[in-house]
Amino acid sequence: MKEIVAIIGRPNVGKSSLFNLLAQKQLAIVHDMPGVTRDRNYTTSEWYGVEYLLIDTGGIDYTEEKEIFKEMMMQATLAIEEATRIIFILDGKTGPTASDQELITYFRKTVPDKPVFYAVNKIDSSQKEDIILSDFYSIGLETIYPISVQQRRGIDDLMDDLFKGVETKNYEEDEKQSDIYEAKVAVIGRPNVGKSSFINKLLGTDRLIVHDESGTTRDSIDTEVTYFGQKYLFIDTAGIRRKAKIKYSLERYMVVKAFISVDRADVVIFVTDASEMLTDQDKKLLSLVTEKGKPVLIVVNKWDLIEKDSKTHKKYLEDLNYELREIKDPQVLFTSAKTGQRVFKVFEEIQKLREQMGFRVTTSELNRFMLEVINGHPHPSAGGRMVKFKYISQVATNPPTFMITVNHPDLVQTSYTRFLINHLRKRYPFGSVPIKVFFRGTHKDIDYN
Repeated sequence: MKEIVAIIGRPNVGKSSLFNLLAQKQLAIVHDMPGVTRDRNYTTSEWYGVEYLLIDTGGIDYTEEKEIFKEMMMQATLAIEEATRIIFILDGKTGPTASDQELITYFRKTVPDKPVFYAVNKIDSSQKEDIILSDFYSIGLETIYPISVQQRRGIDDLMDDLFKGVETKNYEEDEKQSDIYEAKVAVIGRPNVGKSSFINKLLGTDRLIVHDESGTTRDSIDTEVTYFGQKYLFIDTAGIRRKAKIKYSLERYMVVKAFISVDRADVVIFVTDASEMLTDQDKKLLSLVTEKGKPVLIVVNKWDLIEKDSKTHKKYLEDLNYELREIKDPQVLFTSAKTGQRVFKVFEEIQKLREQMGFRVTTSELNRFMLEVINGHPHPSAGGRMVKFKYISQVATNPPTFMITVNHPDLVQTSYTRFLINHLRKRYPFGSVPIKVFFRGTHKDIDYN
């Protein structure tokens, strides 16, 4: 992922509403009370072929008490440092304020090399648009985008200009390996589950700092490992904590860094402690990784510390499968970084995931498959209209991606998309890797996965 977009501005100008609109899901809390978003919210999104990481920041208010303001400013500054493009939201109802002017001056000085797109929100009609915008031009802004997030007015112009000249995603290019590594592997998980110890065991050296105190790894660390002549790049990321336990700006910064590391990876290893079951934060993290289209290997570390009987292994897998309903039959490896038990088996598991991600089905075979599946279980009619499936092809690997042409792509049900994905997984050796399905009509493509 090349593009990172940060949304900044005063409280209650519509930042979180724009974030939810672009993310196409309700992720940020939206409320009329200013200052609801104190932390950064982030998700991956796509704008007509351009994939990007979207960051929502807490509103910056110079009238806040000193300590709270410093924290809010720190969060916004960190987001801007990470960003490649910035959307600065202003309020069309209140007009430009002294706080707006101070913020604009501050960010022009601190990040002069970042492209900033100024959008005036809450302009619900064109009648007073010129009068409202003239006030904002008077404070020195040159290009302004009049928008209404609530009515989705002006969003297309803003986003089209935001990504003008940015190269769109090329699925075929994704398949080409441009470096020397067999695979790039991000190692993620909560603090103190043994991520660094795991990589050190692979290396046979203590290159990465290992300590009982959680949160030792402050940033992503790249480590090259050679195994039987094949080179792998392991990216050790900072431990991701539950939000309530994140106290310092640095640790919040670590979380975003970890997600960016996942974007760089071909395979993600999620390390968990055998003595602890998955938390809600773990499940959210794994869900985000699969949304990004990354294959996941779950490494259950510290397995040597567990008292076992003949049913322990089976019971743990059953519980894991129940907790991770979004990942079908996840690949799981039980290890001990301390003793080295099954640690080197990770390379075999990585290779399996790479083969599953790279598997390709011929178009003729896919269309025979689709005819068989749809005849056996037709899509239900919607409002008296029938959904007719005309053609399917695999347009990419890594992850396996399929384009299906239908007469009414807007009527395809999400449950039916899952039904098709499950049958693709049963028929072909895709294992547990993410599968993406797009539906194309006569005018535009719609992603329902």
